[in-house]
Amino acid sequence: MQTQTIKTSPELQKEGLEVGKRIQFVAWVIIGMTVTVGTFASQSLLEGDWSFWIDWKDRRYFPILGVISYMLMLVSVQAACWIKARLPVGMTLCAVGINLWQWFERYVNWWGWFSYPMNELFPETVIPCAIAADCVLLLSRKLLLTYLFGAYAFALTFYPANWVMIAPFHQPVEALGQTLSIADYIGFSYVRSAIPEYLRMIESGTLRTFEGGALGPAIFFSGVVGIFIYAIFWWIGDQCTRNRWVKKI
Repeated sequence: MQTQTIKTSPELQKEGLEVGKRIQFVAWVIIGMTVTVGTFASQSLLEGDWSFWIDWKDRRYFPILGVISYMLMLVSVQAACWIKARLPVGMTLCAVGINLWQWFERYVNWWGWFSYPMNELFPETVIPCAIAADCVLLLSRKLLLTYLFGAYAFALTFYPANWVMIAPFHQPVEALGQTLSIADYIGFSYVRSAIPEYLRMIESGTLRTFEGGALGPAIFFSGVVGIFIYAIFWWIGDQCTRNRWVKKI
């Protein structure tokens, strides 16, 4: 005859806590994967080659497309963390996770499988940009000021934060009787299939100009566009974190 074990209330409470921790762990894994996939999708659609190839990291489109593609998901995560827990670190944590995953993915897939050098396809960093935007939210605690100054802080920090990495590749070299930047020379040495040369050389004069006024208007324009993107995706993050109750029929 089988005997049935009756569990006491503390034992049931302990089991409930363990189940809750497992559910939370699975939920955080799913959320992290969703944010990562969403960021990669926005990058592929908006930024694409500007995020991969060093000779595409120019002064005209790279600051604009880089800011827009990252801001889509980062703002939503920032809104969720601020609304639910009043933590002004959502964008920074998300940026750190995304950048770590990008380095891992490009090292394994491109260097490990295809032997592309990492100085040809390293990802840009947005961690300083996220810290600047989170600081604006922490200091202001007002949505309007965060929309205006947070977006501009993100945009103004993007190119200077990446300049440390891309500046050595802007140095001029002479190859085959032409003056090129190191970035252009690397692009010529590692030719990508199905990319016509006139599409690769996106900046007027490419990076060989070494000076010009394209960077300032590009950063200003990315900040203006970022204000609207900030407001839209903050609203999306707000809607996704709201509690909704099913009404009885």
